Amino acid sequence: MAAAPSHPAGLPGSPGPGSPSPSGGLELQSPPPLLPQVPAPGSGVSFHIQIGLTREFVLLPAASELAHVKQLACSIVDQKFPECGFYGLYDKILLFKHDPTSANLLQLVRSAGDIQEGDLVEVVLS
Repeated sequence: MAAAPSHPAGLPGSPGPGSPSPSGGLELQSPPPLLPQVPAPGSGVSFHIQIGLTREFVLLPAASELAHVKQLACSIVDQKFPECGFYGLYDKILLFKHDPTSANLLQLVRSAGDIQEGDLVEVVLS
């Protein structure tokens, strides 16, 4: 009488349940997908601020003004580019929202309400 095969019928060479894998017992699994950070409901708007090649994820509190967004941009400039910090930086910052659906890709941000969840906002020093 022949012994039962150690692999399921129709899958020659496949290890049976509980058998070690052919690679020595270690199975590689793909990492979980990177998901965007989603804020709690009512906590604000999450978006990216880009300055040159630097892109930062930020969370803007729900009742924020444009001044708050500009302060965030100043903080990032001071942190990432300390050699560029100078008096009056705040007044020289312009913010543009990337809008791929528009003929003009960059749209001037005139209020914090112009920024929506997941937007990419470009900081330009004038």
